[in-house]
Amino acid sequence: MQPGQKVLDVGCGIGGGDFLMASKYNVEVIGVDLASSMIGICWDRALAHPDLKVKFEIGDILKNKFPNEHFDVIYSRDTILHINDKEKLFALFKDWLKPGGKIFITDYCCGPKPWSTDYADYVEQRGYSLLTVEEYGHLFEKLNYSKVVATDTTHLFVQCLDNELEKFAQMKQEFVNEFSTDDFDYLIQGWMAKKVRCAQGHQRWGKFYCEK
Repeated sequence: MQPGQKVLDVGCGIGGGDFLMASKYNVEVIGVDLASSMIGICWDRALAHPDLKVKFEIGDILKNKFPNEHFDVIYSRDTILHINDKEKLFALFKDWLKPGGKIFITDYCCGPKPWSTDYADYVEQRGYSLLTVEEYGHLFEKLNYSKVVATDTTHLFVQCLDNELEKFAQMKQEFVNEFSTDDFDYLIQGWMAKKVRCAQGHQRWGKFYCEK
């Protein structure tokens, strides 16, 4: 990214990536998230960084109104799995991007069906809308994006899980003192279950890049 470029972060959470991009590349970032609690944290954090060009909005990205050809980059990390109509969303992205604008996304994906009963139940309980990595990439091609690259990066996802498990184990007592042993075990079991689903080929992690 180049100084002065405009970036949209879809599903920004508590804004960590936005502050990093603004600081490292001197870009202007708008972060959007449905969770008011998350955006509240972003607003608080922004007070400590008045020199950075970051703004945060509470909203449904499918209902947001941005000018056409406004953004140089649209970014999203592990968020679009919550959106059913991905084709509509990516069409909006194309409207909002400047000519030559870029998309960079990571997201939860799935392996081909049939899935195990456990994985199907997990997806239904979470309300996820998942595609295979290939299906995800084909949506961008269908909308005539250029330079589409859809990469299965599940191995990196598993590495991240292993790193988090190791770090979390080291802070177990501190966490239990603040929360509970049950909470600790719940999180550990959740991470381990993800590793199992990845090993089975059901849960995948995709990285996507394309240009308008």
